[in-house]
Amino acid sequence: MKEKYFVILAVMVIGTVVAVGFVLWSNRNLPAETLTKIQKAANPCLGLSADQGEISCEEAAEFAIQKYPGSITNVQKTLRILPNSEVQGFIWLITMKLAGPLQLPSPPSGVPELSIVKEAQIGVEATEKKVRFIQPIFQQ
Repeated sequence: MKEKYFVILAVMVIGTVVAVGFVLWSNRNLPAETLTKIQKAANPCLGLSADQGEISCEEAAEFAIQKYPGSITNVQKTLRILPNSEVQGFIWLITMKLAGPLQLPSPPSGVPELSIVKEAQIGVEATEKKVRFIQPIFQQ
């Protein structure tokens, strides 16, 4: 009876080793660009850093999700430029797929009233947790 359990255990161990080896072998030929995309999808803040006195990408992303529930598809750090072409400083530009509809007081001119906002870009101030703007991405 003991021998039967040892055989079953040995088959399970060998099967696990073969499965792990196959996964490692199959991923060895993926291009670096594909691996980077996979890693970036898991962590949109990968490779982005904050300067001294700024909030981190992770803090900005967490703050945006608290304000506007959904999933983050992209994060960039960019200069905030005011309409009069004055540079205001850096913002975290967070692109999100929203979990629910975005409440707009009235749609901008040229946008049909039946538009559904499923995505948005949220500008979070780099020096403090404050939403500077939200730019809806309209879909018909």
